[in-house]
Parts: sequence; C-alpha cells; structure tokens
Amino acid sequence: MQPNMFMWPGLLKSLLDSDIHIILDHTLASKNSRYNRNMIRGSEDATWLTIPYLNFSRNKSISQLALNTSCKSKQKILNKFQNRYSRSKYFDHSFAVLKNSLQSAINESTLLVDAYESFLVSL
Repeated sequence: MQPNMFMWPGLLKSLLDSDIHIILDHTLASKNSRYNRNMIRGSEDATWLTIPYLNFSRNKSISQLALNTSCKSKQKILNKFQNRYSRSKYFDHSFAVLKNSLQSAINESTLLVDAYESFLVSL
C-alpha cells in the first residue's frame, strides 16, 4: 500500500486485517493522488483536506515526496478538520490521531513516508 496521510475506512480495515503492513514507497508519484489529501464532508459540502507538497514532481518516487508541514499548514488542516467534525461521535479520538501525526513533524518540510509513519504510530 502507498502511504496515506489521512484516515479512510479502507485503509483502517486493511491495517486491522493484516499481519504485516508493507509501504510501497519506491513507485513514481502520481498527480492528484490521495497520498497527501482526502475528501471530507462533515455538515457542509465536500472539500479537500490537504497537506501541500513541496516541489512535487512525477519523476520522484513516493519516498522522495516532501510535505509542507509548516505551522501555518498544520494549523489550517486542524482547523478545517475541527470545523467539519467537532460534533461527530468519534471526533476526540480522530482529532488526537491527526494532531499527533502532524505535531511529530517539527520542520517546515517532512517526507511523506515519515509523516505516514507518525500517523501509524498515532493510531
């Protein structure tokens, strides 16, 4: 499986059902992938929850992709998630996973695979 930054049912089911989780990070990156984004809905129209790439190129492997993990970018993601889901049944747990995943990124840029690893640890 390619690394994904945000929870979605298929990813969580795959993690729960597997004995071993292999991250396929040596394939070439694809434009408009869901490695760094996910469609969210909440009580409003659907929108994208996205961590922007830094210097994206289709000629890079997934292992070389860097995310913009500046304080501004992380806060924007947390605010959007909170605005959409704060009244949801499992918001506190989901928000904690997302927040912990993002807080582990202490630099302005973080490799996607490192951010994904933080996400898995936060689960």
